Amino acid sequence: CQVCNDGTNDPAKCGWGGTVQLARLRYALSAISLLEAGDKDGAVWTRDDRKGMRKWVANLTTWWLDSYLGRSAHARQNNIGLAYSVVGISMALYADLPNTARLLAKADVPRHLAQQITPAGELPNEDAPHDLFSFGYHVGDLIMLFEMVYVANQTTGLGVDPFTYHTKTSGSLLTAIEWVAP
Repeated sequence: CQVCNDGTNDPAKCGWGGTVQLARLRYALSAISLLEAGDKDGAVWTRDDRKGMRKWVANLTTWWLDSYLGRSAHARQNNIGLAYSVVGISMALYADLPNTARLLAKADVPRHLAQQITPAGELPNEDAPHDLFSFGYHVGDLIMLFEMVYVANQTTGLGVDPFTYHTKTSGSLLTAIEWVAP
Protein backbone atom coordinates (compact mmCIF):
# COMPACT_ATOMS: atom_id res chain seq x y z
CA CYS A 1 0.00 0.00 0.00
CA GLN A 2 1.10 3.55 -0.32
CA VAL A 3 2.71 5.92 2.13
CA CYS A 4 1.43 9.48 2.15
CA ASN A 5 3.64 12.43 1.32
CA ASP A 6 3.64 13.36 5.00
CA GLY A 7 5.17 9.97 5.91
CA THR A 8 2.01 8.48 7.42
CA ASN A 9 0.22 5.44 6.09
CA ASP A 10 -3.36 6.42 6.86
CA PRO A 11 -5.55 5.43 3.90
CA ALA A 12 -8.17 7.96 5.00
CA LYS A 13 -5.62 10.70 4.26
CA CYS A 14 -3.82 9.42 1.18
CA GLY A 15 -6.02 6.77 -0.43
CA TRP A 16 -5.61 3.05 -0.89
CA GLY A 17 -2.80 3.34 -3.39
CA GLY A 18 -1.13 0.06 -4.15
CA THR A 19 -3.62 -2.50 -2.86
CA VAL A 20 -4.97 -3.37 -6.29
CA GLN A 21 -1.55 -2.97 -7.89
CA LEU A 22 0.01 -5.35 -5.36
CA ALA A 23 -2.63 -7.90 -6.31
CA ARG A 24 -0.70 -8.26 -9.56
CA LEU A 25 2.06 -9.87 -7.50
CA ARG A 26 0.14 -13.11 -7.96
CA TYR A 27 1.20 -13.10 -11.63
CA ALA A 28 4.86 -12.68 -10.70
CA LEU A 29 4.58 -15.51 -8.17
CA SER A 30 3.00 -17.73 -10.83
CA ALA A 31 5.83 -16.89 -13.23
CA ILE A 32 8.43 -17.69 -10.56
CA SER A 33 6.69 -21.00 -9.86
CA LEU A 34 6.85 -21.84 -13.58
CA LEU A 35 10.53 -20.93 -13.61
CA GLU A 36 11.17 -23.16 -10.63
CA ALA A 37 9.30 -26.05 -12.24
CA GLY A 38 11.31 -25.70 -15.45
CA ASP A 39 14.62 -25.23 -13.65
CA LYS A 40 14.59 -28.28 -11.41
CA ASP A 41 18.37 -28.37 -11.02
CA GLY A 42 18.52 -24.72 -9.91
CA ALA A 43 20.82 -23.55 -12.69
CA VAL A 44 18.91 -20.29 -13.20
CA TRP A 45 16.89 -19.85 -10.00
CA THR A 46 19.10 -21.32 -7.28
CA ARG A 47 17.97 -22.92 -4.04
CA ASP A 48 19.13 -19.77 -2.23
CA ASP A 49 17.07 -17.63 -4.64
CA ARG A 50 14.00 -19.79 -3.99
CA LYS A 51 14.50 -19.79 -0.24
CA GLY A 52 15.12 -16.04 -0.14
CA MET A 53 12.06 -15.25 -2.25
CA ARG A 54 9.81 -17.48 -0.15
CA LYS A 55 11.12 -15.86 3.03
CA TRP A 56 10.52 -12.37 1.60
CA VAL A 57 6.99 -13.32 0.51
CA ALA A 58 6.31 -14.92 3.91
CA ASN A 59 7.37 -11.68 5.63
CA LEU A 60 5.25 -9.63 3.22
CA THR A 61 2.31 -11.97 3.89
CA THR A 62 2.64 -11.43 7.63
CA TRP A 63 2.72 -7.67 7.12
CA TRP A 64 -0.21 -7.86 4.69
CA LEU A 65 -2.35 -9.78 7.17
CA ASP A 66 -1.37 -7.90 10.33
CA SER A 67 -0.64 -4.27 9.39
CA TYR A 68 -3.09 -1.43 9.79
CA LEU A 69 -3.08 -0.88 6.03
CA GLY A 70 -3.67 -4.56 5.34
CA ARG A 71 -6.49 -4.90 7.86
CA SER A 72 -8.06 -1.69 6.56
CA ALA A 73 -7.92 -2.95 2.97
CA HIS A 74 -9.33 -6.32 4.02
CA ALA A 75 -12.36 -4.63 5.56
CA ARG A 76 -13.30 -2.88 2.30
CA GLN A 77 -16.30 -4.35 0.46
CA ASN A 78 -15.13 -3.46 -3.04
CA ASN A 79 -12.26 -4.20 -5.40
CA ILE A 80 -9.75 -3.16 -2.73
CA GLY A 81 -10.90 -5.79 -0.23
CA LEU A 82 -11.09 -8.33 -3.02
CA ALA A 83 -7.55 -7.52 -4.20
CA TYR A 84 -6.35 -7.93 -0.61
CA SER A 85 -7.85 -11.43 -0.44
CA VAL A 86 -6.61 -12.58 -3.85
CA VAL A 87 -3.02 -11.54 -3.20
CA GLY A 88 -3.15 -12.74 0.42
CA ILE A 89 -4.15 -16.25 -0.66
CA SER A 90 -1.59 -16.25 -3.49
CA MET A 91 1.26 -15.05 -1.28
CA ALA A 92 0.45 -17.53 1.47
CA LEU A 93 0.44 -20.39 -1.01
CA TYR A 94 3.74 -19.37 -2.56
CA ALA A 95 5.34 -18.89 0.86
CA ASP A 96 4.34 -22.43 1.91
CA LEU A 97 1.75 -21.18 4.40
CA PRO A 98 -1.14 -23.48 3.37
CA ASN A 99 -3.10 -23.07 6.62
CA THR A 100 -3.04 -19.29 6.22
CA ALA A 101 -4.21 -19.62 2.60
CA ARG A 102 -6.96 -22.06 3.59
CA LEU A 103 -8.26 -19.87 6.43
CA LEU A 104 -8.27 -16.77 4.25
CA ALA A 105 -9.98 -18.59 1.37
CA LYS A 106 -12.66 -20.18 3.56
CA ALA A 107 -13.49 -16.83 5.16
CA ASP A 108 -13.12 -14.54 2.17
CA VAL A 109 -14.55 -16.40 -0.83
CA PRO A 110 -18.10 -16.58 0.58
CA ARG A 111 -17.78 -13.09 2.08
CA HIS A 112 -16.77 -11.44 -1.18
CA LEU A 113 -19.39 -13.25 -3.21
CA ALA A 114 -22.06 -12.21 -0.69
CA GLN A 115 -20.86 -8.61 -0.36
CA GLN A 116 -20.25 -7.89 -3.99
CA ILE A 117 -22.92 -9.68 -6.02
CA THR A 118 -26.64 -8.95 -5.58
CA PRO A 119 -29.22 -11.67 -6.34
CA ALA A 120 -29.72 -9.99 -9.73
CA GLY A 121 -25.98 -10.15 -10.43
CA GLU A 122 -25.29 -6.44 -9.94
CA LEU A 123 -21.93 -5.31 -8.53
CA PRO A 124 -23.07 -2.15 -6.73
CA ASN A 125 -19.92 -1.65 -4.66
CA GLU A 126 -18.14 -0.53 -7.84
CA ASP A 127 -20.82 1.89 -9.09
CA ALA A 128 -19.79 4.99 -7.18
CA PRO A 129 -17.73 7.12 -7.11
CA HIS A 130 -16.27 5.57 -10.27
CA ASP A 131 -19.27 6.27 -12.50
CA LEU A 132 -17.14 7.07 -15.56
CA PHE A 133 -15.14 3.87 -15.15
CA SER A 134 -17.67 1.52 -13.57
CA PHE A 135 -17.61 -1.00 -16.43
CA GLY A 136 -13.87 -1.48 -15.93
CA TYR A 137 -14.34 -1.90 -12.19
CA HIS A 138 -17.15 -4.44 -12.74
CA VAL A 139 -15.06 -6.47 -15.19
CA GLY A 140 -12.02 -6.23 -12.90
CA ASP A 141 -14.09 -7.51 -9.99
CA LEU A 142 -15.35 -10.45 -12.04
CA ILE A 143 -11.82 -11.38 -13.06
CA MET A 144 -10.54 -11.20 -9.48
CA LEU A 145 -13.57 -13.10 -8.13
CA PHE A 146 -13.00 -15.91 -10.62
CA GLU A 147 -9.28 -15.96 -9.83
CA MET A 148 -9.95 -16.06 -6.11
CA VAL A 149 -12.43 -18.93 -6.45
CA TYR A 150 -10.12 -20.82 -8.81
CA VAL A 151 -7.05 -20.48 -6.59
CA ALA A 152 -9.07 -21.35 -3.49
CA ASN A 153 -10.57 -24.43 -5.14
CA GLN A 154 -7.32 -25.69 -6.66
CA THR A 155 -5.17 -25.24 -3.61
CA THR A 156 -7.38 -25.46 -0.56
CA GLY A 157 -10.13 -27.83 -1.68
CA LEU A 158 -12.81 -25.23 -0.92
CA GLY A 159 -15.16 -26.77 -3.49
CA VAL A 160 -17.00 -23.62 -4.58
CA ASP A 161 -18.63 -23.87 -8.01
CA PRO A 162 -18.20 -20.34 -9.37
CA PHE A 163 -21.22 -20.63 -11.64
CA THR A 164 -23.77 -21.87 -9.10
CA TYR A 165 -22.49 -20.89 -5.64
CA HIS A 166 -24.50 -18.15 -3.97
CA THR A 167 -25.58 -17.20 -0.48
CA LYS A 168 -29.11 -16.37 0.67
CA THR A 169 -28.44 -12.73 -0.12
CA SER A 170 -26.22 -12.94 -3.22
CA GLY A 171 -26.15 -13.98 -6.81
CA SER A 172 -23.52 -16.18 -8.40
CA LEU A 173 -20.65 -15.24 -10.66
CA LEU A 174 -22.81 -16.44 -13.56
CA THR A 175 -25.56 -13.96 -12.65
CA ALA A 176 -22.89 -11.24 -12.42
CA ILE A 177 -21.57 -12.11 -15.87
CA GLU A 178 -25.10 -12.00 -17.25
CA TRP A 179 -25.64 -8.59 -15.62
CA VAL A 180 -22.40 -7.10 -16.94
CA ALA A 181 -22.85 -8.50 -20.48
CA PRO A 182 -26.58 -9.07 -20.98
